[in-house]
Amino acid sequence: MSDSPQNPRRILDRWRGWRSRQYEEVEEFRALLEPPDRFAEGFTVRTIIGVIFISLIMTPGEMYLGLVTGGSIGSAAQWVTVILFLEVAKRSFTTLRRQEIYLLVYVASALVAREEGAFLDLLFRQYFVRSAQAEQFGISRLLPDWWVPGPESEALAQRTFLHEDWILPIGLLILGTIVGRIAWFTSGYVLFRLTSDREKLPFPTAPMSALSAMALAEESGEEQETWKWPVFSVGAIIGSAFGLIYVALPVFSEILGGKKIMLIPIPFWDLTPYLGHLIPAAPLGITLSLGTIMAGLYRPFWGVVGSFAGVIVHTAVSPILYTQGFMPSWLVGMDTIRTQIVTGVDFWRAFSIGITLAVTIISLYQVMATARKRRREWDEGISIDGAAGKTYPATCQHASCRQPSEVRGYCLKHLGRGDFNIWICVVLFSVAALYPIVLAKTLFPTLVTTGLLLVFFGIAFIYAPIMSFVSARLDGLIGREVAIPYINEAIIFLTGYRGVDIWFVPFPTRNYGGHAEGFRVVELTG
Repeated sequence: MSDSPQNPRRILDRWRGWRSRQYEEVEEFRALLEPPDRFAEGFTVRTIIGVIFISLIMTPGEMYLGLVTGGSIGSAAQWVTVILFLEVAKRSFTTLRRQEIYLLVYVASALVAREEGAFLDLLFRQYFVRSAQAEQFGISRLLPDWWVPGPESEALAQRTFLHEDWILPIGLLILGTIVGRIAWFTSGYVLFRLTSDREKLPFPTAPMSALSAMALAEESGEEQETWKWPVFSVGAIIGSAFGLIYVALPVFSEILGGKKIMLIPIPFWDLTPYLGHLIPAAPLGITLSLGTIMAGLYRPFWGVVGSFAGVIVHTAVSPILYTQGFMPSWLVGMDTIRTQIVTGVDFWRAFSIGITLAVTIISLYQVMATARKRRREWDEGISIDGAAGKTYPATCQHASCRQPSEVRGYCLKHLGRGDFNIWICVVLFSVAALYPIVLAKTLFPTLVTTGLLLVFFGIAFIYAPIMSFVSARLDGLIGREVAIPYINEAIIFLTGYRGVDIWFVPFPTRNYGGHAEGFRVVELTG
């Protein structure tokens, strides 16, 4: 038989071989770092002291830095915080294990890098209600009192949160934070069980966080020093040197000399206003941040190739769509950000929704295919780890257990990982998903009609779980998440309501897909 490209069987074989090489490359990431054989407790007295240190010293300091300078040190805040605490621990003649270090990294990330926004939001509310803009548009007196006290409140005049007018806004903020924690923890765990334990997805960015915690454990003196801490140190030095040029030079030159000096454009090199007449309607912003370049080095090769191909297709197709009249809002001279906004509204947002739906269908099909594969393995009495290529018995390897093996030859009870009952997580997530629906009906009994309640139920129990699963699965494959943009705003405009109240309705549209990777990092750190 001829090897001519016209031979359908030959073409199909070549396609299957090319596709299998892609999956082999992706699966290599799961085998880069194996979970330990034994797991240890990370919640100890030392971590409690570390949490108190982060809460009382680092979080207020980061918040004050943002209020004074208008900026922050971003995601580096969590690592700076943990390194400072490690130095304090070393001078107290104690060490920290990798499990304790990662717990501190997580707390620092949650408090310093993310959740401080919840506290700063209270400051924004008291500013916004008395701002000139809110007064000009007549909004200040329409804001609900459970969101912020009225503009004549004594609490705002005295500039204090220790006032009865703040009890309801702060109470709802705390209750929402607790319910949000329950929702993401339970959903993230279920998604982790589906994508990591069942499908054996690699989560290519998870080893980076786990290895960082291991490197800090080596520096703490708890573990024998290997290549991890020197590499971590070199990376920190490179990042610091780049930060001096990228961030420190513009800031200090403006403070000391009154003129901002930028050797590297921030946030990107904007070529759209200059090349718009040659490549119309295409956002041409080239980022020169070293962090973005480094991120491309540890992500799967085919994921980076796919992203690059997407950028090229987007840049090539946009001018064609513009000449065909599909992007009437774009004008010559617009910068990259405005180009992204107007072309997204005209065409690309709808296109991205279609791509997301396609990824959803493919993901559901592959999950069912994986389930059939696992069933065949159980029928044969074996369990195969596709990434590492290891074969495990179908029953638990523990001497006194005859339960089916689920992870690396053990049932969840004898794996020692601290797993939960999956049904408990489903029930708790359902209760947490009901919270914004009940809250919306309680706060807005007239606005939230029966039809809008049905929409809320569909979003909370159909849209959010499916989108979270698709996002978790994509994160497990290439380290990228996916979401349909502006879903809240779309719901608001579809209701047709003309008022301020609806913008404060809690919509259950959160995407919990990224939290599955957090559980994978916890597993890798032990």
